[in-house]
Amino acid sequence: QRKPKEKKQDAREEKQDAREKKEDARADKQDDRAEQQLKIQQDQLGLQKDQLGLQQKQFLVTQLWHYEDKVAAAKKNGATDDDDDLKLFNERVEGLGNQLYPKTAAAPDSTKSID
Repeated sequence: QRKPKEKKQDAREEKQDAREKKEDARADKQDDRAEQQLKIQQDQLGLQKDQLGLQQKQFLVTQLWHYEDKVAAAKKNGATDDDDDLKLFNERVEGLGNQLYPKTAAAPDSTKSID
């Protein structure tokens, strides 16, 4: 038979093992939560980046329309291709178009929709 001291030692070791398992489980849960939180923050950052990109495109489209309207108004008022203002407006339209539609993609003739 085993001595009472050995039984007590075994019981202490079992309790210690149980404590360590609980601590490990707690640490694993915390790690999982931290990973989830990090993933959420990364997703939020990605969404913010996308939103900023959309806002920038929206601004560029608005500017493009503005200068397309200026080109149309100048032509309506009789401006020729030699007119400095018309050249400037056309350059801006082209520059904004290139920003919105890089050369790798097929650029539409105009960004305005026809109602």
